[in-house]
Amino acid sequence: MSLTIRLTTILSLLLFFLPSAGRALKDDNKSHVKATILAEVRSIQAGYPFWVGIKFEMDEGWHTYWKNPGDSGGPIRIQWELPTGFEAGPLQWPYPKKIETPPLVTYGYENETMLLAKISPAQNIPKSDLYQIKAHVRWIECAEACKPGSSSLLLSLKKGGGTPQIHKDHSSLISTYKAKIPLSTSDWSFAATDRGDYISLMLSQDSHNKNSIGTFDFFPNKPGIYQLHNHRSIGIGKNRSKLVIDKVEGSTIPYENLEGILVSDIGWRGPGSEKALQINIPIHKGPGVWSASFLWIALLFAFIGGILLNFMPCVLPVISIKILALTRKGRSSSHENHRHGLLYGAGIMGTFWALLGILLLLRAGGEHVGWGFQLQSPIFVALMASFFFLFGLNLFGVFEIGTGLLRAEEILKSKRKNISEDMTSFFSGILATIVATPCTAPFMGTALGFALVQPIAIAFLVFTFLALGMAIPYYALTLYPAFLNRLPKPGPWMTTLKQVMAFLMWATVAWLLWVLSLQIGSEPLVPILVAFLVLLLSVWIWGKYARPLYSSFLRYGAMIVSFLLGLFGFYWIISTIQGSNPIGAPSLISSQQRDHQIQWKPYQPNEVEKSIDQNHPVFINFTAAWCLTCKVNEKIVFSNEKVISKFREMKIDAFKADWTNKNDIITKALQKYGRSGVPVYVIYDPNDPLNPRLLPEVLTPRIVLDALEAITVKYSS
Repeated sequence: MSLTIRLTTILSLLLFFLPSAGRALKDDNKSHVKATILAEVRSIQAGYPFWVGIKFEMDEGWHTYWKNPGDSGGPIRIQWELPTGFEAGPLQWPYPKKIETPPLVTYGYENETMLLAKISPAQNIPKSDLYQIKAHVRWIECAEACKPGSSSLLLSLKKGGGTPQIHKDHSSLISTYKAKIPLSTSDWSFAATDRGDYISLMLSQDSHNKNSIGTFDFFPNKPGIYQLHNHRSIGIGKNRSKLVIDKVEGSTIPYENLEGILVSDIGWRGPGSEKALQINIPIHKGPGVWSASFLWIALLFAFIGGILLNFMPCVLPVISIKILALTRKGRSSSHENHRHGLLYGAGIMGTFWALLGILLLLRAGGEHVGWGFQLQSPIFVALMASFFFLFGLNLFGVFEIGTGLLRAEEILKSKRKNISEDMTSFFSGILATIVATPCTAPFMGTALGFALVQPIAIAFLVFTFLALGMAIPYYALTLYPAFLNRLPKPGPWMTTLKQVMAFLMWATVAWLLWVLSLQIGSEPLVPILVAFLVLLLSVWIWGKYARPLYSSFLRYGAMIVSFLLGLFGFYWIISTIQGSNPIGAPSLISSQQRDHQIQWKPYQPNEVEKSIDQNHPVFINFTAAWCLTCKVNEKIVFSNEKVISKFREMKIDAFKADWTNKNDIITKALQKYGRSGVPVYVIYDPNDPLNPRLLPEVLTPRIVLDALEAITVKYSS
């Protein structure tokens, strides 16, 4: 809409509430809307209600507005002035049309319309030969420009004997517009679900009823909640339809029900019947749409999920080394153990807060990120792999800087030993949190999904409970060291266990390099592996010569050479990745198109919607190559013959949303289901497509089979 139209609309709205100014404008400008009042009766009788209409006739190209005018304009206002003993019922509005003047959309009337009201005379109205009904009407009329209009209308009716005398012409015209007043009931059933960015409205009717409503649109009663355009009407067979209603982004207007009218191009009771239907439907919260009462559940889920993180394969090696260190210090004072437990927890807490801060900053900048987002960066994956490589070498005894981030006993002199150990405990918490990001423990996904759509204070509260849950098991051991009595006394077995843990670290390196190959291809892995050899040489020199038994010159020279080689190795890794070309999301589909495996389709929202609209059962697998929980589920569950057979038997439309690399479409889809990380598993039952079912993060074949067997409705292929 042009600037002229916008300015005149604003001016008109101001004048609309200033009658004197409106009259002055009316005197100077010809009105393009003519208003008249008419009744369906010629005479009235006490106790007999009758209909009165205010008819509006608009010049070509001009229009007035509905009760919700849309993006501009203002509704028609009618103030009644009635004889004593008369009452006017609610104003009845015929359904409007959508008037689009991009980028604005308004709801209104063109050419002609009529607003109706039922007038009810009391049984004891005063005796009179003539009864006068007055209506003071104001409106906004628009074409290329807008201006206010007004009129004071007078209707005189005489009192008749017996039943009121009908005015045939007026009654016929009023009946025409009464048919345009929205129905209050129909044979259709409705269910509305809040999907976060939009409202999904599902319509259904009994199978014996074969009436089709064709295409239809929604006109909300109130402005500011829903977008006024791009409502998507989707037919799902003869007896079901769906309408997608986008919400206004950032709107703070509260709503509990979907209020407005639905307008069909055929009619709600068959062809030629009433085209409008009034609805007032409770809106159910879909997955990912939370209420404030969910906070306590989210905090509990976060705490439990944090505890379970300690037992995930990402974190278990780190926590095991910490427990070994605690066993070795069994004779230390309880005060010292408590301090280390608190510092370990502080490292976890600080890292969780830092991760949340980064997440919120990136989201505020328009980025679509979630839990584990840093693993979508090839540089971060490579640096993590190199760190775990060095960590394994440290555990294996190739070099000693204490025990890396977990021990620092020999770095400083004895008088500063406590400071060294305190720093080690703090950084151990940081390390444990960083290596936890590829994992999503049970209960954790729900809590994270809730946190990342809440105000900052609540998000920090949820992440705090998650950190407390992760820190509490180790701190409990520092409070109650009697639990450690079940372990063997310190001895050579501890060195052997450390070396076993080193192999677990190197297994993690192999996995991270595989993830890296899916992100940047296999060719850059060769120079990266050479850089790993440089890092190995660096720490070997440190471990061999940076020891007190050598001269200061040799010892410090070895440290400098080792440091420079290490810097060169890391530089080589980063420059190699920066010089590579990301290959996008790895193709996990082509290798799985064999009969004995689930035939996953690449995730595309429109294809998922199409399958749902066709009444197909749908299974969506949100996964990533760097997600350990995802890979375990794929190996144990989605490679299970019974699960594969069930997918084939039920003709499940299976979609795989691979989040290995950054993908805004998948991130938005995760947010739609109330999640911020992977894995996420979603099932759509064709009998209840408005309520997708989310499965737990950790799956078993029985869980998936039970969920699929719950889908009993047959669909047409």
